Amino acid sequence: MDYLALNSFWRCAVVFLLAAAVVGCSSTTVRCGGRVYPEKASADALSVVKKTEVDSKEFCAESGGGCDFTVAKTKQGWSVAATRTFAVDGKCASRIGDEKIYIYDESGVLVRAIDGM
Repeated sequence: MDYLALNSFWRCAVVFLLAAAVVGCSSTTVRCGGRVYPEKASADALSVVKKTEVDSKEFCAESGGGCDFTVAKTKQGWSVAATRTFAVDGKCASRIGDEKIYIYDESGVLVRAIDGM
């Protein structure tokens, strides 16, 4: 009888350890970057953001995460702020001033890029 109880104990222990390993390895990876503000941007604004994604690819890759984009219509065209984001403790974060502003003319041609702080 002791052998059966011991055998049952070890089976339960092995099942518990396997379940714990599966739960520990199945945590979801946090992906940061890719958000666009304002959330309901116009089609024109979104097309400028697409251009900014290409123009800012190298800048955004430096954070190990990505960039969020804030687009605004200006008198001369468009401005898009690309803010680098990264994961910390399962949440997305950014540093103050860790951004680059991309200025486009009315036709969507990049005029200049301005570094953040």
